[in-house]
Amino acid sequence: MNDFKTNRRPQLPAWMQVNHVVDFPEKWLFLTEAFLKTIELLLLSKPPEIAYVNFDEFQDQLQIEFDARPHLTRRHASLIDRAIIDYKKMAWSMQNDDQMQFDTGDLFEMKSFKVQKSMPKNAPSQTPKSDCQHVAADGRSENQVIVFNNLVSEAEAEAATVSRDSDVRTRHKKIMASLFESGPTRPFRLPVSDWPAQLDALTLKFPNFERVIATVIRPHLALATRGGIEAHRMQPIFLVGTAGCGKNAFARALQKIFDVPKFLQILVAAETNSMALAGSSTYYSNSSPGLLFERLAYPVHGHAPIANPVVVIDEVEKARAKDFDPLASLYSLLEEDTAAVFEDQALPGISINASFVRFILLGNEPTIPEPILSRVQTFEIEPLTSSQLRTVSRSIFEAEVEKLAIGFDKNLPEDVLDQTQGLSLRQCKIRFQAAIGIAVANSRNEVDMNSWACSNNSVSSNRKIGFI
Repeated sequence: MNDFKTNRRPQLPAWMQVNHVVDFPEKWLFLTEAFLKTIELLLLSKPPEIAYVNFDEFQDQLQIEFDARPHLTRRHASLIDRAIIDYKKMAWSMQNDDQMQFDTGDLFEMKSFKVQKSMPKNAPSQTPKSDCQHVAADGRSENQVIVFNNLVSEAEAEAATVSRDSDVRTRHKKIMASLFESGPTRPFRLPVSDWPAQLDALTLKFPNFERVIATVIRPHLALATRGGIEAHRMQPIFLVGTAGCGKNAFARALQKIFDVPKFLQILVAAETNSMALAGSSTYYSNSSPGLLFERLAYPVHGHAPIANPVVVIDEVEKARAKDFDPLASLYSLLEEDTAAVFEDQALPGISINASFVRFILLGNEPTIPEPILSRVQTFEIEPLTSSQLRTVSRSIFEAEVEKLAIGFDKNLPEDVLDQTQGLSLRQCKIRFQAAIGIAVANSRNEVDMNSWACSNNSVSSNRKIGFI
């Protein structure tokens, strides 16, 4: 329900839902009304089905959150992000216009910027949570978590990078400007409102992950949604199982129940060091922050950043440490106390609270360093029984049909299900995709044994392929 009220009572489009905190300061009403009109004009050509705008105030500064369904195009998302930044700059200028002249250039050109607007430099290691709340897309209140500590002023940023390459200084200043604009807090994302029922359905869909759900996922979500608890940390988990047993599919299903943006996935086999997560040192002229910092700092596919995203570390047993260990950053990130004061190598001195990030490690073998094993709950994923494989195969087929949305028959014949025995879930999905395409190409509305047989592209080991 639109509960945004000003003296002017602006007429909002039907697709726009606006919320603000109780006792929202009147000084921001004129600016927020102008922002809503700007959003309406920016999306006039292609409005979303629904958009949520949340106004808040933190440390005397205006905070703006925006989300839309379905996701906006990249161009529109970029325009909205730019509008949010510009209006927050204007709000900052209004708040401080008696002390400085506002410049639409780099934030660090604001010569009179006050350090006390940022977090105190000697912040406690156990990062506190703020009392501010964020309103989720479904109208529920979400607590704000302080993620970035020790944000510094222009002079301190300049002093910290004075001995570094000019490109490094420029990048560092732009990153700091972005952090000042977005603020130190991020909302702790709550799961979907019907998460208990969805976990029940997930247990049926992934019966070999039942112990993971019962031991870690369900207790975590119960505590995360319990009144009086500001935020809850999920214990990192390590899922061990043969290739194709459904580990990645399970992680994607969890992402939807957690109601978070697409998870950050790191393929350890492709990494030669820990820079992907922890960033590269400012010793290098091309240093840059890691993917974890970017996930916590910047919007993801049109979604505002959150304090508790999902990070999937895949093929973790394939780490090959020679000169540098690809798993090095996990030693601190998987430990709650050290994760709360994590530092990206490209941003020394900036304390990042990554303690609420949900880490899911995947592997075919449990052969990883003992210190990492001691930091995670390990679950060996057993192969599916014949009856379980039939149930899961049927759900995979139904999901593929629903994804196409072409009115295709979701009923899979029993004789085709018989043929899935002995296949991995990954192989089943590939065969189903091919069989559906073959059936449609033959003007059929369902998969039969003929289309299933034609989907088999396996090659005999003694068959030679080449030119004559």
